Amino acid sequence: MLSGHGAGYEARLSDAKEFKQLKTEQLQQLISEAAKDHQYYAIRMYNPENPKRVLQASIPAKLLADHFEDWHDILEVSVSDAGIPVGLSYRVRHTLGLMLFDHTQVHLSEPSRLEGPRVPPPVRDGDGNIKPGGGEQQQPSFLRKYWWVIAIAVLLMSSMGDDGQGGKAPQASDVQVPKLDLGKCV
Repeated sequence: MLSGHGAGYEARLSDAKEFKQLKTEQLQQLISEAAKDHQYYAIRMYNPENPKRVLQASIPAKLLADHFEDWHDILEVSVSDAGIPVGLSYRVRHTLGLMLFDHTQVHLSEPSRLEGPRVPPPVRDGDGNIKPGGGEQQQPSFLRKYWWVIAIAVLLMSSMGDDGQGGKAPQASDVQVPKLDLGKCV
């Protein structure tokens, strides 16, 4: 149930009577059987005034069967400007000490409210007349635009420049060739 509350909305989660009975008796067993059959656990949300409009979210039952203890579930509801649910998602999360379906969290994502389109104010000259084409923004400077290219070039040049020889080329006398004793070969 969603209800308007001042500037925001609040949610209340109420379980159906059938779910309450199953929860105490055989819910874990039913979810394990559904996981073996590769079925999904689905949540439906509807408006009592218009029951034809249904939102549904589902999750593989295998995720619930494998993680029944030390996990809790989260229901996320997206609402429109009028407070009508328009989106529903469901997920589980690892939390020590909790059990699925005992501490279901409900998160509401409210719409962002804008006063109107964001149009920059017109630019006026000293007499108060609107300048033609005055709403254009200035182009960023060369350094602001391409700083990342310059940084990569400096890093590449600094890593390629040092070979540990101090700038001199290797000499033929610096190269050591191991000597092999061929007298012991058969």
